[in-house]
Amino acid sequence: MVSDTLWGYLAVAGSIVFFGSLGVPVKSKRVQDAKIDPFVFQLYFSLAVFLTSWLVLIYNDFHFVWEGIVGAALWVPASVLSFFVIKYLGLSVGQGIWCGFIIIVSFLWGAVVFPKQHPIGNLPLAIVALAVLVAGICALSFSNSDFVRHLHIPLISPILKCCDSPQDEVETLTINTKYQAIDPQLSNSIHYEPESSTTYKIKQEQGLQGEPVIHVSSYAQKVLGVFLALLIGVFAGSMMVPMTYVDEKYAIVYLVSFGIGVLGITPILTFLYFLVQLKVPEFHFRVAFIPGFVTGIIWSIGNFCSIYATKYLGLTVGYPLTQVALLVAGLWGVIVFREIRGGQPITFFFLSAGILLGGAAMLALFGGKSH
Repeated sequence: MVSDTLWGYLAVAGSIVFFGSLGVPVKSKRVQDAKIDPFVFQLYFSLAVFLTSWLVLIYNDFHFVWEGIVGAALWVPASVLSFFVIKYLGLSVGQGIWCGFIIIVSFLWGAVVFPKQHPIGNLPLAIVALAVLVAGICALSFSNSDFVRHLHIPLISPILKCCDSPQDEVETLTINTKYQAIDPQLSNSIHYEPESSTTYKIKQEQGLQGEPVIHVSSYAQKVLGVFLALLIGVFAGSMMVPMTYVDEKYAIVYLVSFGIGVLGITPILTFLYFLVQLKVPEFHFRVAFIPGFVTGIIWSIGNFCSIYATKYLGLTVGYPLTQVALLVAGLWGVIVFREIRGGQPITFFFLSAGILLGGAAMLALFGGKSH
């Protein structure tokens, strides 16, 4: 008979694979060229989350729990904020920060607030494991950075650079240039021009001539990006906490109430966003609906697994381990989409992955209840 612990780790593995594959449906050129507003994409995403949540009733009876609404109120803002963090910090750095903080927040909920429900086998070694896990995630998120690409390691760097092809150099330059281009999420009436490493000029193209240029500090953008990434960590790291107040026999049915909350909260936030922006949304239904809906299905499967991971392994082990999904996302980037290029960045990626997996193994050994 399969033990609850084994089911927990199987759920962790499922969650890692599906959470790590979230970005795949939106990689097509058609979707990228459409410049879909994050809130529009979130509408299709949330619709899929709502509809798929009802599938658990195939083998459970319906039972509404208000805790599911609270969980949705934590997840929807975190999901939307992630788009803005990516805008300010980039995907790799932003995701690295919020994944690391999700691990810390979830662990603290279990270790400090609910120690009886989520006992820890060896607290000092669990903290070390947590530090290694976060270090691995941070290192992984910097694998494709200019810092790693230009880092010189005596004897090693010359060998790795010999593996680079001229095509890699050209395509890497093209990718980096794209990331510095016009922000696709802003209104067409606003244009970003890189002015220096510290400021950007924002020109109002459809405004009155002679209108003063507004200067925005890139340092302030980075500070805001880091703050929002930490906020995502707090929200997403706390997402499973409401479920701990639900009777164990209704734990998985919690998903239905969560889905109802997602469907109710997302349109409200979307309406308020476009009201503040004073613009009418473009829904890009033909281009965005299927990728957004499929992304929601993938996330729902990952979330389904993460609930069982949390149920069987707790907030201190189960949910933190699901953040290893960043490794799967990176593997998609290296193997399929070739977003990470060159001998040195790829080597750094796999070394970081080794640290990440080492931290995950340590947390599995020392973070759970000792027997």
